[in-house]
Amino acid sequence: MLAERFDTGVNPAVEVTETDNQFNVHAELPGMKKEDINVDINNNSLTFSGEHKASSEHSDQNVRYSERHYGKFSRTVPVPENVDKDHIKATFKDGILDLEMPKSSHSSSKSKKITVD
Repeated sequence: MLAERFDTGVNPAVEVTETDNQFNVHAELPGMKKEDINVDINNNSLTFSGEHKASSEHSDQNVRYSERHYGKFSRTVPVPENVDKDHIKATFKDGILDLEMPKSSHSSSKSKKITVD
């Protein structure tokens, strides 16, 4: 019997932690490439988005059931005002997007595009 799936969207799991010096955001993006991920901060919202593209490994097979998720996604995380937006560091390794957001005593720029390394 074929199982029915109604939730076909890509919705990455996110974890936000805090240390004395910074906030950290960890997002699970398995199967993604860093070139397909965008990270922006605007006012007090950090948004990461992208598109998980379908693979063609089953091109000659008739897939009866698949739990792989493909499509566009966007997640927004609230950011405290004391984040130094000019020094946010983003890295992507082994399907995990890590964002390090250092704390600052003053507010910096309102919006910024962040490069993922």
